[in-house]
Amino acid sequence: MIIAIDVSFSPTRFLVFSIVGLPIGFILTALGFAVSERAIVAEQIFPWALALAIFSGLLGAFWKQAD
Repeated sequence: MIIAIDVSFSPTRFLVFSIVGLPIGFILTALGFAVSERAIVAEQIFPWALALAIFSGLLGAFWKQAD
């Protein structure tokens, strides 16, 4: 039995979800730093926020609505 998986990537959706995910990533990362009582410094927050933005962009780019 062969299972066919339809994988399609939408660059536009990646861009939109990444743009929306970046400020959300900054907020969540700053909240995590505040809860852990670490100093909130932009240079330390940016890689985490960028990773969250890229992750949300990838989820949005590959996500398909059920038919």
